[in-house]
Amino acid sequence: MPPPMPDLDIKLGQFPPGVFSVDVFRTYIPSTGIALPALLLGSAHFTVTDNNATKTGPFPLVDYTDHWWNPQESGMGFSIMQHPSDRIFAAWFVYDQMGQPTWYTLQPGQWLSSTVYTGPIYKTTGTYLGATYDPGQLVVTPVGTGTFSFHSYSSATFAYTVEGKAGSKEITRLSF
Repeated sequence: MPPPMPDLDIKLGQFPPGVFSVDVFRTYIPSTGIALPALLLGSAHFTVTDNNATKTGPFPLVDYTDHWWNPQESGMGFSIMQHPSDRIFAAWFVYDQMGQPTWYTLQPGQWLSSTVYTGPIYKTTGTYLGATYDPGQLVVTPVGTGTFSFHSYSSATFAYTVEGKAGSKEITRLSF
């Protein structure tokens, strides 16, 4: 009998209502990387109820919360936070025409399907970090729209129109 495994919290994503079974196998020794014949460690059964009954429209089956980027475009990327309500807040960091760092946000928005999320993009400016915060300097300007099309758990396309310029970026989850 194998030694007990430490508790693991593995996010499986969202499931539609129903009864599901999960089998957990060990196929290698983590400390050595040695491959083993598949060994069944255990099984679990669970039931998902329809907690989405009050939601309208499509909702995602995966949590896309993470940092996203294109490795060929270092310095540009997204920090995506998916709320338990399934709404997304995305901060997009890029450089403007003068090479100055610029931040945009996509919020709020809506799911068009379980893999496509779209919403307005805003540019926000305010008080310089080294000064006392002045709420009168806060300016939030709508500058366009953006759409995330998630191809898989770890790859997506972001299409946008910002300040009259349209384009798209292929992005992946930033691995640590």
